[in-house]
Amino acid sequence: MELTCSKCKCTLDSDNFDRQKSSKSGFRPYCKDCRRKYAREYAAGRKNDPDFVQRQLRAKKKYRASSKGKQREREYLSEYRSIEKNKQRDKEYGRDYYHKNKAKRLEAAVEWRNSNPEAIKVHARKASEKRKANPVYRLADKIRRSVKRACRQKGILKHGMTFELLEYTPQEIHGYLSQYLGKPCEVCKECEISLDSCHLDHITPVCTANSLQDVIKLSEMVNLRLICPDCNLKKGPKYEHPRSQSFPHSGNQVPS
Repeated sequence: MELTCSKCKCTLDSDNFDRQKSSKSGFRPYCKDCRRKYAREYAAGRKNDPDFVQRQLRAKKKYRASSKGKQREREYLSEYRSIEKNKQRDKEYGRDYYHKNKAKRLEAAVEWRNSNPEAIKVHARKASEKRKANPVYRLADKIRRSVKRACRQKGILKHGMTFELLEYTPQEIHGYLSQYLGKPCEVCKECEISLDSCHLDHITPVCTANSLQDVIKLSEMVNLRLICPDCNLKKGPKYEHPRSQSFPHSGNQVPS
């Protein structure tokens, strides 16, 4: 079925017209393109009218809450996120927004934690259960915590996700550190290393880092090992490298 738009005078298929039960044809007199153009011009002319703006916001909120609006939003987001350029742009925007509004975000986080103690307990319990059940997650969590702690102590801004910066995966670091499990501690030669009784040790201490690049360098797999808690606490920020010279060390200089 073809109809003529009373605005642009174009003859188009009925799919290009919105339905209107009260009209003789069952469709609106304007085509969809003309209606959109008119709506944009109308909105632009009344953008300074607070009542009109509020009505627009209420209409958008109502549509998004409807099943049709939710389905349309899911389809749009799925299509949007499938484009690599959009992923990178969202990541950069989120990172910039976080650092520009860090104090505000931290304040909101503290307020939320104080208002939702039960949710915090549930989250902590789930995380603890996941660490016990998943050895890959447990070691990955140790890496994340060590990088975050090193950056915080030195006042370094960490731009990006931990394992994207380190350029290895949780599975790869688990495979590498598994060589220490079930064997005696490399330092004291007495304690047997297990995931329940070990510390992640940076052979060249990560506390010697002065920049994010230093933290990344000191968190490479060759600079990591598992030793018993007592030996790690006794070692502290001292440099020890009994197996390899991959990280030459002099004083407090970060290895290159």
